[in-house]
Amino acid sequence: AKLGSLRALRRSQVGYQTIKHQYDTTLSPAHMARTQHDHKFHYEFMGPYGPALIIIALPLVVLGLSYACNANGCLQLFPYVYVPGFPASTQLYTHEAMLAVAGWFTLVLVLHLLLPGQTAQGVELPNRRRLTYKLNAFSVFLITYGTAALLSFGLGVLDISWIAANFVPLTTASIILSSLLAVVVYICSFQQGALLAHGGNSGIMVYDFWMGRELNPRVCGVDVKEFCELYPGMIGWGLLNLAFAYQQYVKLGYVTNSMLLVNAF
Repeated sequence: AKLGSLRALRRSQVGYQTIKHQYDTTLSPAHMARTQHDHKFHYEFMGPYGPALIIIALPLVVLGLSYACNANGCLQLFPYVYVPGFPASTQLYTHEAMLAVAGWFTLVLVLHLLLPGQTAQGVELPNRRRLTYKLNAFSVFLITYGTAALLSFGLGVLDISWIAANFVPLTTASIILSSLLAVVVYICSFQQGALLAHGGNSGIMVYDFWMGRELNPRVCGVDVKEFCELYPGMIGWGLLNLAFAYQQYVKLGYVTNSMLLVNAF
């Protein structure tokens, strides 16, 4: 009887220690931090791994638009399916296109650095600092767009229709260059002292890569995100419109009203 009582007591002690270990583990700071992070972190773009699909799909969509609608016609699903594909002379990638994209990026960067511009303070950051921004995008736009328009439409010495004719390889080159830049910015976010973005610091690599891990990545005082959006991006968009207008002008001898509206707006 005593032996049976001792065995029962031993089992109860083992059970107690097991329950205590589980309880202590559940309430440990590390476990609680992980649990709170999982419950509080708000994921966008279809969850933590949704950006992986977007990163792959978006470049394909951009190229797919040119594949589905070009000089050969546009995609048709009814009454029969017709997919035009790229014109026979179209190349997906060329070294000339890559040099053109890299040259454009360098040109607007140099103009941004050299031209005067108003400075402004950004919003207050989590570390209570404010960053200074140089605002001269409109000056850069006037110089680049105005010069291109003058040399093409005005003097006829610059054939910017090359941009329209090489739209597909230029698209591919832009995707490659921007992807490389995004990888570099992501790697640099692990430097000591980098201020991380709340929405891009989930700990899941593909999600943080898409959202932007560092809040305001800067190189030599240039805000990478702000610069890429306003300068090579938005100004380049206007230059693309101008190039397609000039291509139409070369082929037809005039620019249609719809093309004028595209360039105006």
